Amino acid sequence: MPEPTPEPTPERLPIKISTTITRATDTEFEQGDQVGIYVVNEPASLQTTGNHVDNMRFTYSGNWEPDTPIYWKDKTTKADFYCYYPYETNISNIEAYYFPIKADQTSETNYKACDFLWGATKGMSPTEDAIGITAKHLMSSIIIRLIAGNGYREEDMRNATVTICGLKTGSYINLTNGVVTPDGDSEDIH
Repeated sequence: MPEPTPEPTPERLPIKISTTITRATDTEFEQGDQVGIYVVNEPASLQTTGNHVDNMRFTYSGNWEPDTPIYWKDKTTKADFYCYYPYETNISNIEAYYFPIKADQTSETNYKACDFLWGATKGMSPTEDAIGITAKHLMSSIIIRLIAGNGYREEDMRNATVTICGLKTGSYINLTNGVVTPDGDSEDIH
């Protein structure tokens, strides 16, 4: 008796992403940056867990690479994509994710650690192409330019420090819609 012909397995379509950042201080991601991605099959809504993809870390190295390959549910089910930066391993509440702000932002490392980006792309059909997600800065991005004049010289400006008084040092971010609610003590930020 001949062996039965095995049923062909459906080809799985990998999920790929690409991102852009709205203009503000940083306008593109850098090597080694990591984002968290949630994928929700329609018609469901984003939940903390139980989505098609829950908080998958993607790392940028010219392209975005997931920690492990992820795939569309099938070839017809549309999906919504949610992206945030910087990546956090454990998020216990997607509607109230606590994000602290450093009072000392004089180093580039501390400054970048206080920048939170969020974006969503909804209703996407399965595709071999990368899903584009535009991320926007959710935290304030104040650019202060000190210009010599009124008794101040150029060399005075090089050594000047700026302090912004009375700002909240944390926030709760709703990852379903990008709404930020300030929280924490008011401190001087420099």
